[in-house]
Amino acid sequence: MKKFTPYTLIEIMVVMALAAVLVALALPAFSALMRGNSVGITCGMIKNTLDQAQARALTERKYVATVFDPDGSVSGLTDTQAMRNCYVSEAYAFVGWVEESAWVKLDQEAQILVLNNGGTGDAPTFPTNGNPPNMSTLQSISSVQDAGGTNNLRGVVFTSYGNIRAPNSNFYFGVGEATLVNGNYIYKNPDSSGRETNVMAVKVNHFTGRSQIATINESGRIE
Repeated sequence: MKKFTPYTLIEIMVVMALAAVLVALALPAFSALMRGNSVGITCGMIKNTLDQAQARALTERKYVATVFDPDGSVSGLTDTQAMRNCYVSEAYAFVGWVEESAWVKLDQEAQILVLNNGGTGDAPTFPTNGNPPNMSTLQSISSVQDAGGTNNLRGVVFTSYGNIRAPNSNFYFGVGEATLVNGNYIYKNPDSSGRETNVMAVKVNHFTGRSQIATINESGRIE
């Protein structure tokens, strides 16, 4: 019978040192992968919330809006963007929150960097600086009531037929890897022109109200 020879202390220490080196080498790549994946997760959250709003509008034959809190000041979620579905009138006044709805907190490692209906229908280009997205391209929803009081927010409005009533053209949510700190957007992977490179987008079709993940070309333009 072969006699078992225990490992020496030096051998155990060598193995532990090698394991620590391997973990140290793999950790940055793993962290980068998780951060990069946050862009896709955020796009999925946006698409899911929009799809729920459209389905609710069709099912109940009511106007339903997905409203956005750009910085957490209304939802109470500090330094993060959030969205929630509510009922609105045909004049875009708040009627009430959709049953069982709550503020959807977007991933803090990925932010909406551009909101645009293109004006003439053209898809927007990602910005080259860390300024907040232009919320004015969304429809104004008046007298939104929440725990923090009454506020005017902006959002996408679906009609009882499921199409977009406001804005009145295809709409795009451009998402990039960035963090929101004290109202400033800090890009994680900017190129030489200052444009974030790890980006995705959600497109909402004006006529059908359907949302989909949109492609982005090399110049950062959503297609």
